Amino acid sequence: ADTTQVKSAVGATASVALRNVILGLGAVAMMVVTSPKLSGLVIAAIPLIVLPLVAFGRSVRRKSRQAQDTLAEATAYASEQIGAVRTLQAFTNEKLVTGRFAAAVDAAFEAARASVFARSFLTFFAIFMIFSSVVAVLWFGSRDVLAGTLSPGTLSQFLLYSVFAAGALGALSEVWSELSQAAGAA
Repeated sequence: ADTTQVKSAVGATASVALRNVILGLGAVAMMVVTSPKLSGLVIAAIPLIVLPLVAFGRSVRRKSRQAQDTLAEATAYASEQIGAVRTLQAFTNEKLVTGRFAAAVDAAFEAARASVFARSFLTFFAIFMIFSSVVAVLWFGSRDVLAGTLSPGTLSQFLLYSVFAAGALGALSEVWSELSQAAGAA
């Protein structure tokens, strides 16, 4: 399970990350060309989005490592007991072993559930923060349109670029989550 997790992170996740980095950088460059003022607002929001993602990523990594470790312990216990099945039966310890294995599987399930919850919260937080910044850009941009310093077409163009950048950043948060889970597996 660990090697599959690492293989997935190195394989498909790397290409998704590269594609979204290029898309995000291109969108940010076009945003700067379109409206430097609104771009400054977006760029100022990036640390407010990225720093909590890094902190949540560490939590996800820790929970993923715990989930992988508890699953490995349950698997190792089952393997040992299956290998010693004759001794186990000779001392009639089937119920004891079954109980211990059930407890190990329950612990693995709870750890995996905590890991999935942490990943989903990380994704929720990233998408919420990203699209909140898009709404803030729209609000400031609409004020500039009403003041006559920005045309509606330019605001629409900037908004389209900011949605591209937000989508790329959202996808990168998923990539970060995958990498954190793979780091836990490693």
